Amino acid sequence: MRGIRVSIIVLFVLVLVSLGLNVYLISQLLQFQQQTHTLARELRPVLVDTLGNTVSDLEEIKNSTVEFDVNIDNDFPVDLEIPINESIDIPINTVVPIKQEINTTVMMSLFEGGLEVPVDVTVPVDVEVPIDTVVAIDVKQSIPISTTVPIKADVPIEIVVSETDLAGYVDQLTAALSTFAETADQFLQKLE
Repeated sequence: MRGIRVSIIVLFVLVLVSLGLNVYLISQLLQFQQQTHTLARELRPVLVDTLGNTVSDLEEIKNSTVEFDVNIDNDFPVDLEIPINESIDIPINTVVPIKQEINTTVMMSLFEGGLEVPVDVTVPVDVEVPIDTVVAIDVKQSIPISTTVPIKADVPIEIVVSETDLAGYVDQLTAALSTFAETADQFLQKLE
């Protein structure tokens, strides 16, 4: 009998220890649940606000313009030949005045017998010669150009982010963050 009593006492002690452990575990679980509710209550507005700000910042980035200057300080070689094969029509429309005295010797026959006498004569010429023509000049030539052009400049660059491939990635990231924010908010609401 004594063995049964000891067994009952041991069993009773084990039941009490088990009950004590269960009470301890339940109290720890309730304490954990309370901490979870508190954490969810405190974390939810912070998470929603942070994710909302992040989405707004991403939209700002997408709608922004990146501006910077590129400094160019280089010598660029230029080595080329320019062929010219043209026919140029040059119109000439003018009046050339000729006003001159021409001294000449004229042989005059005196008497019908064949006697010729030289006579010095001054002939005045006062005439205007009109010129109205088009002169075609053919130009067939190659002009070689070989030089180095120094370029020193600050070139302003403006990149509109919404017109680049980055805008698509920002849209995807914004959609993913919005979905995550909604899911996290619903989850934290259930924990409160």
